[in-house]
Amino acid sequence: MFKRLFLSLIATLTVLSLALAGATPIQAQGGSPLREVITTLYRVSDIYAGATGSAPEDLVVYNGALYFGANGNDGTGREIWMYEPGLGASRVVDIYAGASSSYPYYLTVYNGALYFGANGNDGAGRELWVYSPTGGALRVADICFGAVGADPSYLEVYNGELYFSANGCDGGGTELWKYNSTTDSIERVVDIYSGATSSSPLYMTVFDGALYFSADGGDDAGKELWMYEPVGGAQRVEDIQDGAGGSYPSYLAVYGDVLYFSANANDGLGQELWCYDPTNGAQFVADINFGSNNSNPSHLIVYNGALYFAAFGNDNAGTELWKYDTVNGADRVADIYPGSAGSIPAYPAVFNGSLYFQANGNDGAGAELWAYGNSSVAYFRSVKSQDGWVLESGETTGVGGTLNAGAVTFNLGDDASDRQYRSILSFNTSTLPDNAVVTGITLGIRRQGFTGADPFTVLGTIRIDIRNGAFGTTSVLQAADFQAAAR
Repeated sequence: MFKRLFLSLIATLTVLSLALAGATPIQAQGGSPLREVITTLYRVSDIYAGATGSAPEDLVVYNGALYFGANGNDGTGREIWMYEPGLGASRVVDIYAGASSSYPYYLTVYNGALYFGANGNDGAGRELWVYSPTGGALRVADICFGAVGADPSYLEVYNGELYFSANGCDGGGTELWKYNSTTDSIERVVDIYSGATSSSPLYMTVFDGALYFSADGGDDAGKELWMYEPVGGAQRVEDIQDGAGGSYPSYLAVYGDVLYFSANANDGLGQELWCYDPTNGAQFVADINFGSNNSNPSHLIVYNGALYFAAFGNDNAGTELWKYDTVNGADRVADIYPGSAGSIPAYPAVFNGSLYFQANGNDGAGAELWAYGNSSVAYFRSVKSQDGWVLESGETTGVGGTLNAGAVTFNLGDDASDRQYRSILSFNTSTLPDNAVVTGITLGIRRQGFTGADPFTVLGTIRIDIRNGAFGTTSVLQAADFQAAAR
């Protein structure tokens, strides 16, 4: 965090006494002098104390809190946990009693309760379960009778019912199923890959009035983009990768009335970001890892007007948090695990104005719960008593000579003896939170006048050095500030 931010403004070529400012140094920046786009990025909790990590998964907002599956090293294995700001993280229930895990996955809110797949050690294997604060955790049904388990996954609410992928042990393989809590009925919706072979529908998302997902229909197209709606049934939408290979569309998410996902079209660009809409069909969006290598965008989610996801950008940061919008394209948001290893952010959810997810920050805590937020903007005026200009002692000496901390303007350029001016502006940013990450600064200054040729025509833009703390030994303007290095 910058407790004190100093800016040194330099004109790199000769120009006579360029004066930029208003009546006094404190007014030099006009109405909004320094605008900082602030992001918060921090580990929320160390649920599994130490380096192992609780690996929180399938985050979902329910009943005013953030719910997820995790291992808290409390002797109960991997179970359902919750996080509340101010109260921290706590285990909700122990579904598989004792040290063994129920492994709750695909947590989804439906009709006021939390549904998921789990193993309750009740002889039914992995089946559909439900939890509510008043009713506790209960198995909904034994879809695949006996101990094998139907393994319900990729739960999604559509048309007032809960859809999911499951194997009902009915000879149809793993196909599309649905559950209605009002009628307490459960049934297989359709056999997409006819017969005992599974279509294995994955990554279900509601888009354009239908249920979209990835599936293999046994139509020699491989794993491709499919949709289902009650009237038209199930049908393949696109064959993105020609032939039987399949493009494997994954992590479907709706952003700006368009369906985005990860896919590989076998076009020499690898597994990258794609989109689909009924008018334009499937289109390639961005080659994040240039060339034939894969960026493998995953865990797509919309937050603050952009599409966020994990990706490998081949930028020596490993798999990190990225975002995409239609104006700026794709950019890495942060290097949470400094270096090339990557924090591998996963299972995101928007909660309490921030983006929560699993990540490993290489802070000795392993994969834990992290939060990222970028909705705050702060404005600062420069500190009048610490602003001013320093004039070079002689042409090309590179050493400060005279100074002025009380001038009505700050100066840039050269004087009549070709001595260079450098000006210092100081900003007190101590009000920023300790976990703030400054990702952008806009400096607003006002030109009062100039002597000689227009410097912006002759020299181009102003160069700004930035330093955390004073340029010299004190925050009071000194002649040595002229040659002090930025850091």
